Amino acid sequence: MMYRMDECPVRIGLRIEDEFRLDAGAIIGGARLLGDRNPLHNDPDAAARTHFGSLIACGPHAAGLHACMLPTYVTGLGFGVVGVDFTIRYLRPVLPDVDHTMWWTVDDTEVRGRNWQVSWSGGVEANGARCIGATGLILILGP
Repeated sequence: MMYRMDECPVRIGLRIEDEFRLDAGAIIGGARLLGDRNPLHNDPDAAARTHFGSLIACGPHAAGLHACMLPTYVTGLGFGVVGVDFTIRYLRPVLPDVDHTMWWTVDDTEVRGRNWQVSWSGGVEANGARCIGATGLILILGP
């Protein structure tokens, strides 16, 4: 069965947002879970001696929080979803105890057989400065 674009559960221009704040424990825990042994993510004393002045979240941890917004949003609409492609640009560090805003905007939608292919662009920012820039391509699975 083929679906029509007007049946797609998202529209071009839709923007979704969420927020996160990581403390030192969350940064260390995320790095350990991912197997990242970089002292910038695991050793508060060593990280304090760097030009960052503190721990910073490892890139895949922060990018993963951001990327997971898409399946969380789509499954909340009652549809399955599969990630196809993501690009991530790390622009600034994700610091502890700072409020971060993350967002995605739908750039394009296309019917792909029984599914909809959706292109997104997004980012993560704190205090008006972008920390992560990203694009994502997902398949929203038809019912």
